[in-house]
Amino acid sequence: MKPFEQLTHRGQIMRLRRLATEALAQYEIDVGEFQTLLHLENTTFRVAGKDKQYVLRVNRPYHRTEAEIRSEAMWLAAICRETDLVVPKPVPNREGDVVSKAGAPGLPDERCCILFEWVEGQFYRGRLSPVALERVGRFTAQLHEHAILFDPPDDFVRHNVEFGSEDKPGEMQRLLAKGYQEGAAIFAPHDLATFTLARHHLQTAIDGTGEGRETFGLIHADLHHGNCLFYEDEVRAIDFDDCGWGHFVYDLAVTQWYLQAQPDFPALCEAHLTGYRAVRPLPDDQLALLPTFTAARTLLMAVYMAGRADNPKLRERAPQFVAHCAAVLRDYLADQGA
Repeated sequence: MKPFEQLTHRGQIMRLRRLATEALAQYEIDVGEFQTLLHLENTTFRVAGKDKQYVLRVNRPYHRTEAEIRSEAMWLAAICRETDLVVPKPVPNREGDVVSKAGAPGLPDERCCILFEWVEGQFYRGRLSPVALERVGRFTAQLHEHAILFDPPDDFVRHNVEFGSEDKPGEMQRLLAKGYQEGAAIFAPHDLATFTLARHHLQTAIDGTGEGRETFGLIHADLHHGNCLFYEDEVRAIDFDDCGWGHFVYDLAVTQWYLQAQPDFPALCEAHLTGYRAVRPLPDDQLALLPTFTAARTLLMAVYMAGRADNPKLRERAPQFVAHCAAVLRDYLADQGA
């Protein structure tokens, strides 16, 4: 049997569908048809039950620990219980556990799976509007307000989404180390030099920002328009797989990172910040960090893509994407006089 990493995109999905079938058998739901939603970082399936619809997420092996997945579910359950925000609600299996393990022929390891209730809403497939971004800003601020009040239990385990420390590396540091190692073959020498300089500059800048309760806490960490659903005049968020400890302004930077190609980028960013400020303050010293965290996102995405040779679609896109990110970071470093 061909190794999983050597399969086509479709071939990988077919094997994971068998695993999904085994995972779904562990739940008290009448499973009808289920269809593939996305196969990138993790793999998600839309599941039709008798009375409800669900999303099954099959986690990529070694990406998150069981404890981290359970902790993500704890925060989501608290948000559902304690706020009016609409986020995916975890569904326990027959054993009352939010994490189910399943395997399938041709997959070397069992994978952790988690089932969520379906979140209704529409993605913005066309041009984003300032009104939409203002609503995203409000949602983000409300999420941060809950994060400040959330009192995690002793067994709550989520990573630092930033560089972390030498003793306890954060998500950026971990993904950069992995990406440099696994994606080395596609780095041009001048791009690698840019990434090395940018990493040093950004880590120094971010490490000096402090971690006060009003500026640092649990964040979504991947709140782009592909993870925001619009339902009437309400924004809802999905995919909390990257959530962890970080600066609140990083959530804002991530959203704006994905808007850079929009022709009305300045107006969208202003609306986004206006919505946020309508709920909670955004001091000038935090606002000034937006370019730093936007550049950090650029570096992270470039090296992450370089290290995902296991996914056929990402592998195809990586060389051009990495070169573009390097050029963007060279402009940033020049602006910073670095």
